[in-house]
Amino acid sequence: MTKCIGQQGNLGVIQALPSELGDAAAFERHYWHHCQRRYNFQPIYRTSGKLLAIELLTAVFSPAFPQRFVSPETYFASINVGERLQVVIEQMQLLSRWHPRFIQDGILASVNVDGQTLHALQQSHEAKQLIASMPWLRFEIVENQGALSQEVLTMFPEMQHLWLDDFGAGVANFSSLMQAQYDCIKVARELFI
Repeated sequence: MTKCIGQQGNLGVIQALPSELGDAAAFERHYWHHCQRRYNFQPIYRTSGKLLAIELLTAVFSPAFPQRFVSPETYFASINVGERLQVVIEQMQLLSRWHPRFIQDGILASVNVDGQTLHALQQSHEAKQLIASMPWLRFEIVENQGALSQEVLTMFPEMQHLWLDDFGAGVANFSSLMQAQYDCIKVARELFI
């Protein structure tokens, strides 16, 4: 990872303190809603070694423990689809600041998204405007696509710019190749090891 490019705040506001929340579920919601996000660029290279794109990665931490990062997968699994959509919009807004650079250098930028959030993007006017203004933007569908069928996935206009993330790791295997026709398949390092 090369460069920290931004940090955003809370997705929601809960006024109660953790000791006032009463049950474990409320405490957990309070915790995840107050986590902070920090973004980093990671280069993606072609097999020739030439830079193809940068991936925007999310680091998540609690304000109480800013040096201890939590799993982004756990974070995104713990917030609802509407909140995940807001994070993706936040990421697109951040990337849009570098629009001239992406055009000038002829490189792409990718954002990780699950199937349910990709589906929610279809209903967001703000997201659709951002996507239309960034021809260099690509979406990397994460290992678990959120149980969207092939028929649903192929209806999305973004399908022509959809990448498969980490092929060869987890559930991103040959069966995931049947789900959609990907513009790019990122091969996991574990596959080579």
